[in-house]
Amino acid sequence: MRTASAEESLKFEVAHKIRSSIFSGEFKRGQPLRELALAKELLVSQAVVREALTHLEPMGLVRRVPNKGSFVTDPTKEEMRDRLRMRILIEEIICLDASARMAGPDFDEAQALVNAIDEAVKSGEPDAVLRADNAFHVYLWQKSGSPVLCRTVEHVSAPLYAFFGVAENGKSASGERAILVAMQSRDEAGIRQAVRNHLENSFPSLKA
Repeated sequence: MRTASAEESLKFEVAHKIRSSIFSGEFKRGQPLRELALAKELLVSQAVVREALTHLEPMGLVRRVPNKGSFVTDPTKEEMRDRLRMRILIEEIICLDASARMAGPDFDEAQALVNAIDEAVKSGEPDAVLRADNAFHVYLWQKSGSPVLCRTVEHVSAPLYAFFGVAENGKSASGERAILVAMQSRDEAGIRQAVRNHLENSFPSLKA
């Protein structure tokens, strides 16, 4: 019999698999997510699948409709534009907070993550670019020291990457590099502008 912690871990594992299928495009916008079919495919109980889908709902990846079931979300451009606006504002705060907390070794590690983006771009593999880009931003989120901001920006950002993905992202790490330079200089206005420029250029079709 599984313990409560094991059940919780299994829920997150299943949620991660479903999330990955949405990000990869295997599960399309608006597609029904049948709990029983997913349970059989993932070799878990239907209850675990239901909990995993409930976990993904606040991220904007899954829409649960009473008496109808769960579906991959199919957001409008206006909804995505609002998410981008929120992402910019939250990430400005995150980068300001992270800048104040980070020291030399932290910036060295961030620079290594920027270099990894360039290497991923050279590989020509969109998934690798997306992973490298995400790793850089998650690192800064964590360095802000705020679990609330980290959780909020993750939820706001998930649909942006799931439904626009690397095709909308820049073809180099110039935007991330500009953010890092501004953070190292502790220039508040520069940090805010670098974040805004990078994110707006990453999703050009969502610009107001």
